[in-house]
Amino acid sequence: LDPATSFTTYTHDAHSEWNTTDIVEGGGAAAYENHVFVSDTGSSNAGGLIRFDTTTGDSLRFESGVSTYVDVNVGLDGLLYALNAYSASGSRVDVFDITILQKISTVQLNARYVSVAADSDGRIYAGNVSGTIVRYGTSGSIDERLISNYGIIDIDVAADGRVAFGTQSNGVYLTNTTLDTPLPAGANSPAGPVAPTFVSFGSYDAPSLAVVI
Repeated sequence: LDPATSFTTYTHDAHSEWNTTDIVEGGGAAAYENHVFVSDTGSSNAGGLIRFDTTTGDSLRFESGVSTYVDVNVGLDGLLYALNAYSASGSRVDVFDITILQKISTVQLNARYVSVAADSDGRIYAGNVSGTIVRYGTSGSIDERLISNYGIIDIDVAADGRVAFGTQSNGVYLTNTTLDTPLPAGANSPAGPVAPTFVSFGSYDAPSLAVVI
């Protein structure tokens, strides 16, 4: 989509065997400079992650064989975070060097989560459809927790400390990196159920929030 044309024009790129899960919280996408990263989910495809170059149209698969990535996020620390939601002992976050696409670390989470983000200190934020957001400190243990009444399907962190999360049917809410009580992103709470909502902050001096329904 091209914001210069009020999103009225778009281009489309494909990659062989690229697939996604059929659950609403599955399928992740993240952008960094001229690259878009997506998860490739499903047992019948090659799996892993795919990087699209928006300038050339080229695409590259990496970390093939992992068919359970459900979200990806470019952290504010400049690393790529990929959430594997289906490891035996809970979810797992694989962290990649975004330039050479090499996995540099793995963080094991305590339960199944479906959304991931990271701040400039490398602290990981994970949300699930039960309404919980946790923050993992740099030591790899939970140091903050938020429990809400909303089914959380997406999360993002802004450079100014805001944390946004999209829900299954309750719209978008804002909290902060200390996971204080969330408030609706708009002036009022939604009047009724809305469609599943995905969120992303733009990389600007005053980060703007983009919402996809």
